[in-house]
Amino acid sequence: MRLVFILILLSIPWLKATALEEEDELLMLIEITRHGVRSSYGSGSELLNLTWPNRGGDLLEVGERQHYLQGVKLRKRYVDKLNFLEDTFNPQHHFVISTNLNRTIMSAYSQLLGLYPLGKGPLFEDSGKRKAAVPPFKISTEASKFIRSNDVLEHRYSPFPIHVLPNENHLLSGNSYLICPILEDYIGESFRHTHYSTKAELYPLYHDMEQIWGVSEEHLNIEKAWPYLDTYDMATKNGMTVENDLSGNAKNLLNKFWWNHFYEGLFGDPKSAQLTSSELINFIVDNLVEKVKVDKGVSNSEFHKNIRHVLFSAHDTTVSALMKTIEQENTQYTSPQPASTTLIELIKRGNTYYIRWVIDDKELQVGNRCDINKFCEFYGTMDYLNSRTTQNIEEECQKHEKGESSSFPLWGIIAIVVGGLILIGCFSCLCSLYVSMKSSKKEDDVYEECSSDEERESFESFGKMRMNS
Repeated sequence: MRLVFILILLSIPWLKATALEEEDELLMLIEITRHGVRSSYGSGSELLNLTWPNRGGDLLEVGERQHYLQGVKLRKRYVDKLNFLEDTFNPQHHFVISTNLNRTIMSAYSQLLGLYPLGKGPLFEDSGKRKAAVPPFKISTEASKFIRSNDVLEHRYSPFPIHVLPNENHLLSGNSYLICPILEDYIGESFRHTHYSTKAELYPLYHDMEQIWGVSEEHLNIEKAWPYLDTYDMATKNGMTVENDLSGNAKNLLNKFWWNHFYEGLFGDPKSAQLTSSELINFIVDNLVEKVKVDKGVSNSEFHKNIRHVLFSAHDTTVSALMKTIEQENTQYTSPQPASTTLIELIKRGNTYYIRWVIDDKELQVGNRCDINKFCEFYGTMDYLNSRTTQNIEEECQKHEKGESSSFPLWGIIAIVVGGLILIGCFSCLCSLYVSMKSSKKEDDVYEECSSDEERESFESFGKMRMNS
């Protein structure tokens, strides 16, 4: 009986998938990256006495090199080995999206330059096109020498279109309160809980920050220590020397701090991760499903017929929110590192489709329909991803309190309460004045106006007190 059960399991296609084989066809590659090493910003640099070579938050040369090398690695696999991408850049095959920051735009550019290096750009097919390629103004002597070359651009450079998202877009927004106000409630509560659960373990780190760097006590917690540790982290990754270095014990706690800061603090509440990553996951699912439909011949989408590689150039919050939403945070030992890369491959084997997830060379088992080689059955994986997201992001983000939909601001509620109390106070004063005025009338008249035995009894007592005074 057990043998029969095993044979039935082995007959299920999604259980038999193994490592990528020759008959496998790679249909689409989706890539989500964090930008490379950048300069830091804020008070951290001042306390650590560090000077950066560019504007705070911009990509550094080390970060450029990181993404360039990632591009070189991708070229070896997807161009040289699998012949999935063409040898020269074809804009119809690539769709590159970046947030509206220098560091992510430059990271995407650097990676594409590694994927399509100098010498791999386009050539003019004939002299007629070359002769026609002149601007409507007089060119310099140096430029006139170049027009005899069949290289479209000098050194056969490939220009890369990078689509930059507006700041208010949810797709790669990270954890922006401006875009999704409810996040402030979820994240604030998570940080408070995480601080109390980790402060004893992280005490040696906080102690060093206070004694060596002079960080104030109010910033020695899982939420507010990040600017100083971010400065330290980026400085060390950039090969800079930090004069007032942390002790060995404190350094050993850095990964623990960053893991808790992101996965238990920022995204400790699964709802905050879901709201942050839903639009990205929905985008991924929609485009993978459409690509399969095109492959099956049931869709005529021109974009999906041509597209092969989608690159998202984003942030640590983008990657960590994604990992939390798909329940992969425990596969990570710290926060997403600079140039961290998540790859999602859509693979066809026979008539069956699979998804393969890889983050920084580590294969992930996303959902419960993956085999031992981490090949995940396509439709089961899409169902899992849909179950982890929300379709009403705009509505959910505008909820003022968890579980309640309201666009009325907190200050408005406070104003109403305070105004109500003032009105009650004024009414009480008027009542007291009215009673005082009535007491000056004849006692018989007042006595008759009383509407209850209790009021008459009170009046009689009041009258006796007046006579005794």
